[in-house]
Amino acid sequence: MSHPTMFTWPSRGLLLLLFILSSVRMTSQSCADPGLQSVLRVFSEYSDVTATCELATVPTGEVEYVDLSFEDFPGIYSFVTAQPAFLRWKVFLSPEMVNIPDLMRAVGQTPSSFWVIDVDDDGDVEFGRFLEPLGDTHLENEFLTGVREVLELIVNHPRSSDDAYFDSTAGPTEEEDMYEKSVQGCMSGVLSEWEGGDIPEGMDVRGYCECLADKIMGDPDCVSDLFNTTSEGLSELIEGCMDVLMPGLSTYVSEEMDVSEMQEGFKRGFMRGCLREAVAVLEDLGYDQPQVAEEYCECMYVHMREHPSFKMSDFDDENSVIMTEIEAACSHILTGETSGPAPVYWNQKRGCSGVRNTPILLNSGGEVRVKVSFGGVEKYLTLDSGCTEVIINEDLAKTLKIAGEIGPGDYRGLEMFILADGREVAVEKYRVREMKVGSCVMSDFVVGVIEDGGMLLGMGYLGLFDSWELDKSTQTLRTRN
Repeated sequence: MSHPTMFTWPSRGLLLLLFILSSVRMTSQSCADPGLQSVLRVFSEYSDVTATCELATVPTGEVEYVDLSFEDFPGIYSFVTAQPAFLRWKVFLSPEMVNIPDLMRAVGQTPSSFWVIDVDDDGDVEFGRFLEPLGDTHLENEFLTGVREVLELIVNHPRSSDDAYFDSTAGPTEEEDMYEKSVQGCMSGVLSEWEGGDIPEGMDVRGYCECLADKIMGDPDCVSDLFNTTSEGLSELIEGCMDVLMPGLSTYVSEEMDVSEMQEGFKRGFMRGCLREAVAVLEDLGYDQPQVAEEYCECMYVHMREHPSFKMSDFDDENSVIMTEIEAACSHILTGETSGPAPVYWNQKRGCSGVRNTPILLNSGGEVRVKVSFGGVEKYLTLDSGCTEVIINEDLAKTLKIAGEIGPGDYRGLEMFILADGREVAVEKYRVREMKVGSCVMSDFVVGVIEDGGMLLGMGYLGLFDSWELDKSTQTLRTRN
C-alpha cells in the first residue's frame, strides 16, 4: 500500500493524522473474532499507535476488544468491540483535551455524517460508530475517515488556556467539578432540543447554562422552584438568563414560553440521575428489574414536588427531615414489593439456636478475624459479608483431606464466582465433616475451595442466622436465631 497518497488534506488537523497513522504496532494476535482480527491486520501497516487485543471480564464471561492508544495523543481513549454482525468503535475525549462546549456547539451546527457524538455521564465527548466487517480495505477507509474527523475537532476546538476551571495545578475542587458537570449537562440538554438542526448564530449556550448554575449556587434554596411548574421563581430563574442565551429572548419568554416545557426538561435530567443510582442499588441487591427503578424515581420526583420548602442542602444531608421522609415513602418500591427471592446458600439453617457470642480479633488492616475449627484443624478466617459462602484455600483443603475431614465422596461440584476485583474464578465445593465457629458446631458443612488467596467466613455462615452484629468494643460477633 502506498499510504502517503491518502493524506492530501490541507488542514493542521489532517497533517497530525499523517503522523499518527504512519503505522500501528500490533502487539497481540490473540483475538478470536474474525472482525477484530481484521482490525488488527489493518493497523499492522502503521506505527505511532499501538493496537492490542485485550480481554475484559464481565458477569457473563470474558469479552474481547481491540484497544487503540495514540502515541501523540495519549488522552484519546479508543477501543473496538465485536457485535453479532457488526463492530462497534468508540472514542472518548476528555475536557483536558478539547473545549467541549465549543466542540458540541460545532457538532450541533454541523452534525457528523460519520459519528454519533454526545457528552457522556463523566463529561467526556463520546464518539460512536458501527462498522461492517466487509474486509480490510473497507475497515481501513472507515478508520481513516473517523480518525481524521476526531483530529480535526481536537485541533479546531482546543482546551481554552484561560479557563480557570482547568488552570488550577491542584485540579478542580469538588464544588468546581460539580459546577462544570452541571453546566455540561445543561448544555447537552439545550443542544439536544435542536436535534441536529442549525443553532441560531450568536447563541451563547454555555453562557446561559453558567448563568443558571451561578443563580442556583448563589441561592441554593431556589432548587425547590425547579420541581414546581407554577412557581414564579422558576419563571424568574429562566427569564434572568435568557438574555445571556441570546439578547432579546427574555421578552419572548415572558410572553410566549411554556414554563412547563422547561420544567419537564428538568424532570428528565432528574430522572436520568436518579435512575443511575436506583439501578446501582438494584444490582447490589441482585435484582434485574429496571422498570422498578423508573417507578422508584417517579415516586421520588412526585414527593419532592409536594415539598415547597425543599432546599439544596437537603440533597447533601441524608438525615434531613425532608430527605428521610421522601426516601422512606419510596424505598419500599426497591426493597419491599419488588423484593427478589431470598438468597439460596449451600448450607441450610440448622442448630446453633439462641444468642451466641463469638470472639473476634482485629488485624492491623482493620479486618475482622474469626477462629474456625475444621475437626481438629484451627485457622483464622476473615469475616466478609460481601462473600457469598465460606471459602478456604487449597492448602487447607489438602490438610483437611489428610486429616479425614474431607473424604473421597465429599466433592460437591464446581461453581464460578466473581471476586471483588472483578475476576472470575472456579470454586470447588467440598463437604467438611465438622466446622465449629465459637460455640456453634455444624456437621456436613459445604465450603468452597480456591487455589490460593484469603480465606473468608462469608454469608454462607452469617446467613444461617436470623440476625448478626459486630461489637468491636468487646470484640464479639453476636448471632441470633
